[in-house]
Amino acid sequence: THGRTALSRACQAGHVRAAKTLIDNGADASHRDSQGLTCEQLAQRFEQRQVLRLLNPTKQSLNASIHHSEQDRRLSEELHRLLSEAGFTEQRAKRQQRLADWLQQVAKDVAQDGNCRQMTGSYAEGWANSLVQVNGRTAADSDIDWTVLVAGQKFHLEGGCDGQESFRDSCKDATPLQVKEGHA
Repeated sequence: THGRTALSRACQAGHVRAAKTLIDNGADASHRDSQGLTCEQLAQRFEQRQVLRLLNPTKQSLNASIHHSEQDRRLSEELHRLLSEAGFTEQRAKRQQRLADWLQQVAKDVAQDGNCRQMTGSYAEGWANSLVQVNGRTAADSDIDWTVLVAGQKFHLEGGCDGQESFRDSCKDATPLQVKEGHA
């Protein structure tokens, strides 16, 4: 019998309902058999996942989050490898950011209309504005995004209020803008 209780036998065999009934009626899940194994350790040894969830639901969610963080790490390493193979370097990113800052200042000087212009997106952030061609050159199908704030002008992104009464009044005099592919 190895000093096993009814609960430890249910956990070993994967009988979840029996294990739950025994626990609900006071059975001790921390009891150790003659080999020193708890119910949880027996369930692990015999890969009884449902029993493990019953015995320790928080540990299962912790295991899931550990799995996700391991997956995040692997994906980050893969992205780093691919960017490195494509020629993406910190030096090139900094050079592109300096060029973006210079281009932004040129646009402000040329326009001289008092509007606030801000370059946004991948080009300004220095990651070569195209994950297809990460080599410091702008791909032919890429764009450079700008945000221009015009003093006194209100804009409304269509569908942005979702019919909420509190927003309707503030948007009634605003210019409606459609959002397509992340641009208004």
